[in-house]
Amino acid sequence: MKWWLVFLTSIALAAPLTAQEAVISSYSGFVEVKAPGASWTPVHTGLVISAGTIISTGFHSRAELNLGTATISLQPLTRLSLQELVRRGGFVRTNLALRIGRIHAEVKTAKGLSQDFEVHSPISTAAVRGTGFIFDTQTLTVLHGLVAFSNRLNLQTLVGAGEHSTLVGLRFPESSRRSFERETRTEIRTSPEQHRFKQHTENFGHGSLSVNFQ
Repeated sequence: MKWWLVFLTSIALAAPLTAQEAVISSYSGFVEVKAPGASWTPVHTGLVISAGTIISTGFHSRAELNLGTATISLQPLTRLSLQELVRRGGFVRTNLALRIGRIHAEVKTAKGLSQDFEVHSPISTAAVRGTGFIFDTQTLTVLHGLVAFSNRLNLQTLVGAGEHSTLVGLRFPESSRRSFERETRTEIRTSPEQHRFKQHTENFGHGSLSVNFQ
């Protein structure tokens, strides 16, 4: 049994590592690309994007990038770099660098396909395997699936479908619940003993809390 496992693993590792194509499937407004060692040029539908290329969208401009196993929608004022897109057999590795702006990523799942899909920003990383999410370098919103969200110190939290997480300094990325609790936290402080009766009000969210101290 172990012999067959080693044999199958050897076959998988022996599969050739091939570069995958990334293609601009659609765009609107002013969108440019900059390949390594080249100058900025306007995009066109069907343009093939090679590794190391930067894609930039202007005001009121959008672009959709088809990676074959994933689709990336770039929102206005976004700058995204394709760092790596390779395939070996049924394994696909994708590495993107989001310098500024916001993207909507849909990572496909298929039988026999394994994905290692990562989006890096200057302060955080979103790593996914078969999911959909929106990312703007600091805040992650997961539409479906599960995303591992980490900061520069590799402190990580898992964000599930319908949840969002925001990076706060170098602490653990906050979950939706922790973010909500932080935003709506109310501190209650009693007044000095000489004031036996006092009404204290703390504002939170869109309401207020009145507490009578005795």
